[in-house]
Amino acid sequence: MSNGNGVKPSASHAPKKKNPPPEPATPSKADPSSVKESRVTFQTPDGFEMRGQVLRMTRFSAYFEVHNPSVVLRVSDVLKEFKIIVQGRTIYSGRGLTVNVVNADMKMVCEVALDEADWTYLDFSLVFGADGQLAKEFKSFIEEWQKLYKVLPEYKIVLTDMQMFLSDLRIWLDQIELGMRNEPVASREKLEQRMVLQLESEIVPLIWSFFERYEIVAKRVDEDLVPAHHVFGKRLLHPLLLESPFVRRTFTKPRGYAGDYEMVNMMLRSPFEGATLFAKVINLYALQLPPVIAHRNRITYLTKQIETEIIRLAKSGRQLRVYNFACGPAVEVQRFFDTSPLSEKVEFTLADFDSETLEYTESVIAKILKQWNWESVVRYKKTSVQQLLKENQKSVVGKRLEYDFVYCAGLFDYLPDTTCKMLMNIFYDMLAPGGLLVATNVDRHAGQMEMECFLEWRLVYRDTAQMRLIAPDKATDDDISLRRDETGVNIFLEVRKPDIE
Repeated sequence: MSNGNGVKPSASHAPKKKNPPPEPATPSKADPSSVKESRVTFQTPDGFEMRGQVLRMTRFSAYFEVHNPSVVLRVSDVLKEFKIIVQGRTIYSGRGLTVNVVNADMKMVCEVALDEADWTYLDFSLVFGADGQLAKEFKSFIEEWQKLYKVLPEYKIVLTDMQMFLSDLRIWLDQIELGMRNEPVASREKLEQRMVLQLESEIVPLIWSFFERYEIVAKRVDEDLVPAHHVFGKRLLHPLLLESPFVRRTFTKPRGYAGDYEMVNMMLRSPFEGATLFAKVINLYALQLPPVIAHRNRITYLTKQIETEIIRLAKSGRQLRVYNFACGPAVEVQRFFDTSPLSEKVEFTLADFDSETLEYTESVIAKILKQWNWESVVRYKKTSVQQLLKENQKSVVGKRLEYDFVYCAGLFDYLPDTTCKMLMNIFYDMLAPGGLLVATNVDRHAGQMEMECFLEWRLVYRDTAQMRLIAPDKATDDDISLRRDETGVNIFLEVRKPDIE
């Protein structure tokens, strides 16, 4: 049976037996043959229905392989309707979050974080129908619960200290908020903003100092014990941190992936969002994480690059042709149209896989163009990584328009090296002679452990040497340059295609 996207599940993955499933809590003790018969099914944020072969399971994660090179999975994707099926029986059904993706020949090996509440393997008909079964199930529960004893003592201490401080801070801020209850709503909002600004220089560094301690301790955790530590950390701090609208949006990922257009908007607009003073303070802190500041710097960099490339082409009397892949809300394009007198000397093609994102971006840019009476050309194209790679395999690339400036900012943070390399080769072929190709990536930073645990926001980090490895095959060393933003977190890989003399 094929789904609407033409992705066909392989018959070789069909269950062969209908015996009682192994307990997912202790996968290492399960019969190896039964693990081989296990499979996962899920839907990607792009809408593809897929299935894969389970390699290993724990209570907090699953490792599986997918034999479908035409579909690309990204780090920090939310896999909808994620199910683990063992010998014909569903033992897990709920949320799956990709934390690692590795391409290997004609298959992908993926690691997915699981929500412990979504396990469904407890069969109450067996529990109440067999003597001693309930005691056996309780023993299994205790064995799993005891894994929390393996959480490092220093990890527990720093998390408990943070919980106590944030809880007391919330109580203190709630008391201040009570003193403003008689103020009119409009003036109360302005008063709250003034108060948060006054407290920013004191509170934000203090919160940051707690998370600095957390980063040091979290890096000592053995890789196999990271999921259990993350569960412990979220139980203690999520009730407090999720009051921030930005933290909540980043963690829940309602569009199915990290970095959606509303998350980007939150990074750039007023940080004073939240239902309470405490929520506003946490939101203000979260929006000062290194990658968030680096993202704002990236917008400035791209806006300047657009103007620079327009000026470069002015000598030939041509308009700049720009292709932006995985455009998101294209804030740099918005800012360019809103500030530059060169706005009618450029044509944009903005591509993204998310229809809602494209609709939003088109509506915002249309308002700006109307406001300034610009008659600039902006095209919108729904295109995914899969489609771009597929078109390249069919040799359609040569029929595309050539562009003077091609950039992909942010997507590579979620893709493995092999996929990035293929995309860079495609982008390079799309360039006109003398054109510029730019790709960005985040390097490791001081808030990495915090983001991975509390925001479930994982990235594929690359330094300058690793960025150079994904440069297009046809580019020479002289054509390639690398630079960082002011924070040192964002790396820009710039590739200039030689001009034809």
